[in-house]
This record gives sequence, C-alpha cells and structure tokens, in this order.
Amino acid sequence: MNDFLIVLPLQRDAGPPPWSEVANARDDLQSVRCRGAAIWVSDGAPVLDLSEDCLVFGRLFRRADFSLVDRQSHDVRGGIESLLRDYWGAYLALECDANSITVFRDPGGQTPCYVFRRDDALILFSRLTDVIELGWITPSPDVVGMTHYLKCPGFPLQTTCLSGVNELLPGMGLRIDRSGVSLQMLWSPWRFTRRQERLSTPAEARAVLRDNLIGCVRAWGSLSQRGLLQLSGGLDSSLVGACMAPEHWRWLLLLFHPGMAATNASMRNKSPTSLKYGKPISSFALTTSKSRPRLR
Repeated sequence: MNDFLIVLPLQRDAGPPPWSEVANARDDLQSVRCRGAAIWVSDGAPVLDLSEDCLVFGRLFRRADFSLVDRQSHDVRGGIESLLRDYWGAYLALECDANSITVFRDPGGQTPCYVFRRDDALILFSRLTDVIELGWITPSPDVVGMTHYLKCPGFPLQTTCLSGVNELLPGMGLRIDRSGVSLQMLWSPWRFTRRQERLSTPAEARAVLRDNLIGCVRAWGSLSQRGLLQLSGGLDSSLVGACMAPEHWRWLLLLFHPGMAATNASMRNKSPTSLKYGKPISSFALTTSKSRPRLR
C-alpha cells in the first residue's frame, strides 16, 4: 500500500501540533523527514527524495521510455514543473521552501488525497481509517455532498460525503504560504493543443496512441510478480490484455466477468461490442494458457 499521513501547520514556523505525535506510536507507519511538515507513510511505501525540497510518494515513470524512477537512479530536476513535463505515474508530490509548501496530486488521480483542517493545521491523508483510529477526525455525514455524489458520481467536487473533509482533485496543487491556503490547477490539458504538440495525420495519431497504451500497461505490469485481469469482453479490459508484455502472460490470472456471456447474447442483434473485442483476446489467452499451470 502507498498510504500516507501529512500534517501541515498553517503557521510556517509553528512546527507539528502536539496531537500529531500519536502517529509515531504506530508500528505500521514510518516517519519521513521534511522541512515544515510531519509525514508518515505505510511500511514499504515508495518515497522519492527528488531534492532537499521535494518529495514524491508513490510510483513515478519517465515519459521518454516508460522506465520506473527509483531512489538509486532518479534524475528528476526542477520539482513539480519537471514532474508535469517529463514524468507520469500515481503519486503525491510535496515541495517546500523557506516561504511556502505546495502539495500536488498526479493528474490521473490514482493516488487518493483528502484534506481536513484541525486547529491550526491541515491533515492530508489517503486512507480514512488511519485518521479515525488516531483520533484526529470524528466523521459525520455531509448531506449536500452525499446528494451530489448520488446524482453525479462521475463529476467529483472538492467536497465529499463527510463534513469538513475535502478532496484534492487530480492535477491540483494546495499551497500554504504567509497569505494563507490556496488551491490552483497546476496541470492543464491545453498544453496538448499547442502547435508543436499537434499530430498531422491519422496514421501518426494511431502510432502515438498505440505506443503510449503499450508503454503504460507494460510499465505497470513490470511492478508485479502476480497479476489478475478481469476480462469483461469490452474494449478497455481487452486493450489491457492485448498490451501486456509476452512474459507477463506467464503469471497473469484471467477472471472472466460473470456477465460476459449474457452481455454478448443480449447484444448480438444490437451493437456486439463485447463480442468484437472479447473473442480475440479470449482466444489468445486460451492459446497461451496451454503452456502454463491452470487452476482447477
């Protein structure tokens, strides 16, 4: 797990509040040193010290070749700006200097990050149970937030279903300085519309899309010794299966979605999307599975 707890004093020179010290007694959390903040992460969670002023919690890959950035070989320079330009992954970045602290959540939103204010400090966390067990938060429902979530689950807001708990949305930065707390969208899709970023032909667009799909799927697959792919038969899961590296199929366990056959049957006379994508990847999976152990 890549869980984290971060306590940020609103007064730059105040230091961590006394109530935060209870986290030091948790055996499953390890403390991380950082100027102006108190930080704990789950045991084994990847932490990158990019510089004296910038930490990254989570997984980071290079855009150029999809390779993993690790503690021993990282070459990241330039803080959050460099992350946006040259890297991708599932992470939370924290950058601090003498006058401010900025927390940035990756644009893909794969690393959860929630914010709660207690006294004169902000608590940032990825797992609600941690802050409840530590006694930092007593959750209560937010009726407005729950109503929005039920009506528009695909359109998240900063507010959540819990009173006082906000979400740091993907691509956003939270900054604390002498003027207070501010939020800013640091990632923007508009940079991909620049003239130098435009693709000139459909063939070029297909090649770029294909290379990025394969590179991203194989980068994540390289981190696992075992894998489980739930194959629904639709386009998304079929693409993931098709993009896996050949060596990954030796340990990949396929889980066929129980509704796959029913979905295929019901769509035969309508729009057989599942059949069109599900059949090729299923045939390939069955072919490659003949040379590997099967679960009975």
